[in-house]
Parts: sequence; C-alpha cells; structure tokens
Amino acid sequence: MNIGNRIQEARKHQNMTQEDLATKLNVSRSTIASWESGRNIPDVNSLIELSKVLKIPFSSLSKGKNGIARKRIMKIGICLFLVAIVCCSSYICYRKYQFSDISDQNYIKEITVDKDILTIETDLPFYKSLAGASLSASIHNQNAIEIHLISKIDLSLSNNNAITYSIDELTSDFGLNELDEIYIMYQDKILKKYDL
Repeated sequence: MNIGNRIQEARKHQNMTQEDLATKLNVSRSTIASWESGRNIPDVNSLIELSKVLKIPFSSLSKGKNGIARKRIMKIGICLFLVAIVCCSSYICYRKYQFSDISDQNYIKEITVDKDILTIETDLPFYKSLAGASLSASIHNQNAIEIHLISKIDLSLSNNNAITYSIDELTSDFGLNELDEIYIMYQDKILKKYDL
C-alpha cells in the first residue's frame, strides 16, 4: 500500500472528508486529493501533522513502497555511492601520479654552478613540486652524472622548484676525477645536458 492509500484509509477510518482533513492541516482540499492519488507526496512536516490528526504512527505513513523515508534513503544511498566513486577515483589518480619523473625539458628552468654548489631550478606547474632526484654515474661519459628529477603533486602553493648538490660530494660519491657534464634524464634519454 502506498502513502496515498494509507492517508485515504486513515482519513476514512476517522470519518473525515478530504475537506475536513484539509481544514485541520491548514491546506487545500486539492492538496489532500493529490496526496491520496499519489500525484504528490507530503513533506516531513505534513507527515508529522497527518500522523497526529489521523491518529496513526508516523512510521506507518513514512514507510512502504512509495514512502518518503524509503525514497530519501535511496537518494542518500545513491549520493553516497557516487561520492565514494569520485573519492576512490581521485585517490587512485593521486596515487598513480603522486610521484613522477620530470619528462619535459621545458620544466627544467636553469642549471647553475656557484662556489662548488650545483643548483637545478625547475618551472613546474602550480600543482607540482620538486620532490627529489635519483643520481647515478653516466653511461655516456665517465666524468658525468645522470640525474632523474622527481616531482610530486603539491597543492600547498609553496612549491619547491630547486634542488642543490655539492660538486665535491658528487665527484667523491661517484668516484669521478672531475665532473664535466650533467645529464638530466627521462627513461634513459637525455632531456637536458649541462657542461661544467
């Protein structure tokens, strides 16, 4: 039994006409008729008043195939499901792209050496920050190092766009006599080359 049938049955049980019920609820007779026919559904406040006037439990009006509680629960459930899908998708994308090698040479702004300090500056988009680097001895030149720059998603707007290394430490760490060249790499390809 739907909500309209419940209202009609309870109204008739109380020996009320649609006009009598409308007067007690301070609504029009056509409103009662639309509820009973199923064209419209009363809001929660109207359901509370109906349960008082018709002397029936609120739950008997709000449950059932076309009950307002069931419809609201369905709407809330669908909304929560959609929110969960969006959150999961966002999290998966975030995890997938959270850390990545810099693959565009245009993101490498400048490489400078000042007083034995190597500085690599990047020009990353506002949502990325320089997270670090992976360094190794070069296979292209015995007096060179290869650097893979790693970026991360960073929405703090205080993005780190520079990384520094001591030239002396780099030469000793990689057993180089001297450091002649630096290669910024991406997937075994040289993105940018810098001669010292």
